[in-house]
Amino acid sequence: MLHFENGRFNQNGMSFALPDEFYFETCHDEEAVENGIRILSKDKHYYVEWAIFADCKSTDAELNTFLISDDGTNRAISPLEEIECNGLYGHQAAYKYSRDKKQYFEMRLALPDDLQFAFLIETEGDIQALVQSEEIQSLIREIRAE
Repeated sequence: MLHFENGRFNQNGMSFALPDEFYFETCHDEEAVENGIRILSKDKHYYVEWAIFADCKSTDAELNTFLISDDGTNRAISPLEEIECNGLYGHQAAYKYSRDKKQYFEMRLALPDDLQFAFLIETEGDIQALVQSEEIQSLIREIRAE
C-alpha cells in the first residue's frame, strides 16, 4: 500500500505527488500493480504509473528485461542510462513492443530492502518528445528521497 500525507504519496524513504486534472484508472486487470497508481492524462493521450516493486534485482537488470525480447530483438528506443533523481539513484530507458503501437519510458530507482520505485509512461505518440515536455518533467521533479 501507498501512504498519502500532506499532498504526497510516501513509501520506503521516497515520495511523489500527482498532477491536477488527470483521470485515475479505477478498473484493474491482470497487469495491475498492487502498490501503485495509474492515471490517464487530461488530454487522454498517455498513461502515467507510479509503483513500488519488491524482491528486485538491480535497476539496470530490471529494465533490461524490457529492452530485449526473448528472441533477442532490441526494443530500446533510447539507451539504458544511469540517473540520479532528487537523491534517488537508478536507471531509465524508453522502449517499445512490436505487438502494439505503444511506446514506454520507465525510470527505476533503488530503495532499501531490495525495493524499487518505478515511474512509467505509456503512449501511442512520440515517447521521447513526451518525456521532454514540461508536464512530464514537472512530475519527475516531484519524485524525491525523504
